[in-house]
Amino acid sequence: APAPAPAPAPAPAPAPAPAPAPAPAPAPAPAPAPAPAPAPAPKTELTQLTLYFATGSARPQVAANERSKLKAVLKAAQASGGKINIEGHTDALGKAQYNQLLSEARANSVKALLIKLGANAESVIVSGAGASKPADEKRAAKNRRVEVYLST
Repeated sequence: APAPAPAPAPAPAPAPAPAPAPAPAPAPAPAPAPAPAPAPAPKTELTQLTLYFATGSARPQVAANERSKLKAVLKAAQASGGKINIEGHTDALGKAQYNQLLSEARANSVKALLIKLGANAESVIVSGAGASKPADEKRAAKNRRVEVYLST
């Protein structure tokens, strides 16, 4: 009769419950999570608008159609929760320090205009590039500009 006692020892065979451990194999299903990787793509900034300036001036020459484009960029930023980046530029005339300050003043004047149009100051980022990023090597007027970008 003692021999039947060892037969219950196979009862621990259900201990291979770790077989359900392969259930975590569906964990690879989160592999589609990398699909959101394209989310960093919105960091790509596209020039939405370029405004031009007179020599030595920080006042933008904003035509009616450019004002409506500026409003459209603002509306898009507000709808997406994105930021508006404004980069000021100058031509190569003048000293580098002056051009840097002028490019920043140009960017800030466009920021002030956007704020007047309803932009939240914290959503507008300004920078100045001085004469370091010319749009045109030959025509100085093309370099006296501010580029307005939208990033979401």
